[in-house]
Amino acid sequence: KEFSSNVKDGENKLSLARKLASTVIKHASPQGRDTVERELELLQKEWDNYLNFLKSTETYLDETLNMW
Repeated sequence: KEFSSNVKDGENKLSLARKLASTVIKHASPQGRDTVERELELLQKEWDNYLNFLKSTETYLDETLNMW
């Protein structure tokens, strides 16, 4: 359950980062826009990797508990 609240918090932070990035991009140079977009893509990939790790860990723990 604690993980679920962390996921919701993370989703909210990622959403805020996207909104802020869209504001920054409007006023940035082409190079600045590219940098912000790359960083946002990296952040999304890292978040997706975290969610996949969390899901696989949860599955592993459930399977381990079922063995008892």
